[in-house]
Amino acid sequence: MKWSAVSRIDLIAIGFESGSRLSVEVIPAPWRLFIAAELSTKATAELLDRQRALRRWTRSGDVRCSNRQSLHLTLRFIGDLQPDRIDDLKSAMAAVAEQSRSVGMRLGPNGCFPGPRTPRVLWAGLEGDTQRLGALASQLRGATTRIGVPDMARRFFPHITLARVRIGMQRWVLQDIGGAWTVETGPGADVHVGELTLFRSHLKRGLPPRYEKLFTAKLAD
Repeated sequence: MKWSAVSRIDLIAIGFESGSRLSVEVIPAPWRLFIAAELSTKATAELLDRQRALRRWTRSGDVRCSNRQSLHLTLRFIGDLQPDRIDDLKSAMAAVAEQSRSVGMRLGPNGCFPGPRTPRVLWAGLEGDTQRLGALASQLRGATTRIGVPDMARRFFPHITLARVRIGMQRWVLQDIGGAWTVETGPGADVHVGELTLFRSHLKRGLPPRYEKLFTAKLAD
């Protein structure tokens, strides 16, 4: 029997058959986490309207829209973290929240990564007090890095992902999508950042991601 293919149940059975007792340490799987600000009903409704407009002028299968649950403003992507580190992460979030004020923003123009000529990710931008929002994201990054969360060295750019473009499309189709998307806009609903929410991502092949809310820390005002 190859040990790489032996399950925990197999090990227990082997131990009983040999008359010995085996101690098997089961290491819990890490949790995939991120910190975000939830959106108001009005802001979410506007983003869904933008998605509906996108579906009207794109062919079926050209883009994959984010589901409603995925519409949030990510402030710090944590990645994989062991469950026993969650309390440290909550404490770091609470410390940042205690010394931070709420931020008033609004939905801005659409954009795409890496650019309108070769769009892969379609997003809605944010306008308003971007300096204070950037400072809040920077504080979260520093606080979480100090407790051992890897620093991804990603520049914070406030946006909300609305759709992803199918890979393998012809360049002229990509240019059409990017050009039309960046022309689309909306009334610019308010986005109030008054809380920090810790989410856990549950990912299963073939299914949309599910997000579990683990902790919320209110900003100072």
